[in-house]
Amino acid sequence: MKVESIKEYLRKNQIDAYFANTQDNFLSEYTLPQNNEVLQITGFTGSNGYVLITQSKDLFFTDGRYLLQAKNEIPSGFEVHNIKDFHQILQEKNLKTLALDFSRISKKFVSSIEKYGLELKHIESFYAKLCEKNANYYSLPTEIVGENTSSKIRKVQEYLKASNKDGFFISNPQNTCFLLNIRGNDEPFTPIHKATMFITWNSYMLNPSLEQISGSVLVEEDISHANFCQINAEKHFSSFITSLKAVKNSVEIEGMVNAHKIDGKCLAEFLVWLEENYNGKTEYEISQKLLEFRQKSEYFKTPSFATICGCNENGAIIHYNATKEKAKTVRENSILLIDSGGQYADFSGKNKILGTTDVTRTLFLGKTPPEKYKKAFTLVLKGHIAIAMAEFNKDTPSSYFDALARKYLIENGLNYDHSTGHGVGAFLSVHESGCGFSSKNNEPLKAGMVISNEPGYYLEGEFGIRIENLILVCEKESRMLYFKTLTLVPIQEGSVDFTLLTQQEKTWLRNYNEACLKNSTNTLQYGVYSWNSFHPVYNSWLCKF
Repeated sequence: MKVESIKEYLRKNQIDAYFANTQDNFLSEYTLPQNNEVLQITGFTGSNGYVLITQSKDLFFTDGRYLLQAKNEIPSGFEVHNIKDFHQILQEKNLKTLALDFSRISKKFVSSIEKYGLELKHIESFYAKLCEKNANYYSLPTEIVGENTSSKIRKVQEYLKASNKDGFFISNPQNTCFLLNIRGNDEPFTPIHKATMFITWNSYMLNPSLEQISGSVLVEEDISHANFCQINAEKHFSSFITSLKAVKNSVEIEGMVNAHKIDGKCLAEFLVWLEENYNGKTEYEISQKLLEFRQKSEYFKTPSFATICGCNENGAIIHYNATKEKAKTVRENSILLIDSGGQYADFSGKNKILGTTDVTRTLFLGKTPPEKYKKAFTLVLKGHIAIAMAEFNKDTPSSYFDALARKYLIENGLNYDHSTGHGVGAFLSVHESGCGFSSKNNEPLKAGMVISNEPGYYLEGEFGIRIENLILVCEKESRMLYFKTLTLVPIQEGSVDFTLLTQQEKTWLRNYNEACLKNSTNTLQYGVYSWNSFHPVYNSWLCKF
């Protein structure tokens, strides 16, 4: 009915097509259901999707993470395509007019489709609400963020003066929260306060009136088209604040390290429980039990995203969502992929705890893993270790690491359809722009960046494999860069074919798992009960080689 009402509008107003996406009017990734028009129209629960409804065709687009999921969720009348083919298909449709909500799409996106000669017509979304303005936010103590608001604002003002610009309009709420050292509860997984900001040479304000902005100003590259048009001033794009946020200071790094110590301890205890209790539990029940183990820490606030827990063929659905009603039951000899994370903070400022975690482990639950699975698991692991052990100069493009992670898979005719890594915030978004590993990212890395290292392999109808840790970019005295692994959750050695590992790779795996074991058995002061001795189930994961 919703699609038909849109088609009726198109016919009545002589418009060729209607476009909608999953974003709200702050262009957020994790949009609340009532603000997500793609969800309202199609039932798609992923975080990235386009809908293109023409008078004769209904098309849906998403990235490689969600293609299998889309086949299960999108109504049968829709054609499902990879989002990378959107522009080509849009051009092939030879549309003359396209209706879309300018408040929910970026200026960059509009510029990318205007070249096809389309007449764009602004229309408010049919089935999604605008985010309600919320005055509620809270401040973080300087002791856990490492730099006060005045210092951060001053850096932006100095940048404005050096650039000879009058002001900077900040449309990304993550950047607003970063600069003001504030957080909020406007999203379920990201502790964010949705607000914009305007900074001049000598002042700043929250939620400015865009029509009153004048002069020569900087705007962010992900600004919405509506906001861009409302600013009646000379505008220039800048990623200065995004880049500033991506490089963590020493206090933020300490907070991230401590958050990962807590998270590692919680997940180690969960893995022991899982090893002893998996048989007969559903994917949903396992994900809920994982949440319970994280909640043992008083510093755990929320998950950093909805836990992905996929058994066997569901693990091949890269961002699978297990519901209570439809979750698969885990039995002996199952392959289980679990991707989860947490938001941790000590608001008192007494302990340096401020971090976002994101970790994926793939587990064989049984006695003898299939050889096909073990080989694929080991090839994924080799790519993961290759990044973890890398030393590189400061000019190395980020795309180098994406290719490095895929090397062993590609040599065996395998690959995966997602990027190898994304930036991660300090008690902010688990998917933070400003750094990452992808074939299209040629920007060099900087010391202080936190990135995920997550190669994978997905065999439709059988299993999925992903091994993900968060890593910190560090600098050696020689001015070379290297990665320090922050995540402290063991990698299941029973899934590894050790004949495919070099001695150096074996040593890395041994040292890593022993560090995880040491973290989980030591007494920590972070609100999580400790083991007094090596747990036999956990210790059995450490194979002898």
